[in-house]
Amino acid sequence: MAVSIVGGTWKLTVIKHLMEGTQRFGELSRMVPLANRKTLTRQLRELEEDGVVHREIYPEVPPKVEYSLTALGQELVSVIEAMNTWGSHYSSHQNSDTADPPTPQRRSLSADRPPQEDHMTETLQIRMPLPADEEQVRAAQAELAAEDFDFSFQKPEQSWEDYLEGLRREHEGVDLAPGRVPATMFLGTVGEEVVGRVHIRHELTPTLREMGGHIGYAVRPQHRRRGYATQMLRLGLQKLRELGVEQALVTCEDTNLGSIRTIEACGGVLEDIAGQPGTAPMRRYWVDLVG
Repeated sequence: MAVSIVGGTWKLTVIKHLMEGTQRFGELSRMVPLANRKTLTRQLRELEEDGVVHREIYPEVPPKVEYSLTALGQELVSVIEAMNTWGSHYSSHQNSDTADPPTPQRRSLSADRPPQEDHMTETLQIRMPLPADEEQVRAAQAELAAEDFDFSFQKPEQSWEDYLEGLRREHEGVDLAPGRVPATMFLGTVGEEVVGRVHIRHELTPTLREMGGHIGYAVRPQHRRRGYATQMLRLGLQKLRELGVEQALVTCEDTNLGSIRTIEACGGVLEDIAGQPGTAPMRRYWVDLVG
């Protein structure tokens, strides 16, 4: 269980730096220069979902975001210090031996932990955005932008009315730009609250078949660890089934254990792990929608 929580490529390093005190995302990026921003964002998100890291957003423009260890995360301090001591000892041993010591092998971690789903008090539903959703969607966009994630795909200069019209045209496949495919944006709602979104592409281009897939989803930070990601993915897959899609492609980064658990809980079968030079390896899952 412990390894499944802190076993990401950079998680132990991030926790070690947070032991020194609260850090902003840019500061962590400089402290962990080999991690690309997307991977670092994903791993911070997973640590937050697992209760190890606390994220504080300050209502500024641009939003100010700070990360710190929770009380649960503080319990890892003695573990990290012990590992750091052992690592220093190993390095000294490696440098002093005349014979070549064995090279440590990096091992991949299986995502064998089931999705963390709390009981939901109300039923989650998905629907296309409405005129009344502007305030909540803009708030969600600001929250996820702090994690380098685009929640709404709305252009900065675009009015809400033009944005909704663009979504309608994309849903109907009208006047699509070159390389674009028909797609539908759904908001995940619980009562009147927008808790996330799921975006489905009705078909795949060669590029989407390699990296993007049919479907993407996101949950607002304050609504995580309640099972909403799994619920939205299942409902999004149902929408694809209604469109006649027989197999849906869903992708995620190889280090994103939260998404791995969610996709596999929804029936995803791993085809391969691939990536372009300079990018994080991506897992490509297929979900059978027939039957």
